[in-house]
Amino acid sequence: MLSILLGLILALLPVILTTAFPHLIVISIYAGTLPWLALGLGIIVMTAIMRRQRIAEWRKK
Repeated sequence: MLSILLGLILALLPVILTTAFPHLIVISIYAGTLPWLALGLGIIVMTAIMRRQRIAEWRKK
């Protein structure tokens, strides 16, 4: 297990030492948060649609 971890660290060392590493970190953060942002936006849109429906039904009564 430890040798696998050491091998992964050694394999990632050239990536870490390049100047592109900060860019890769930023891209991975955005890639991780994008599904959560899309889910939140979907919930907001659905809430707005449901409110409009409830207001329309209330006005009919």
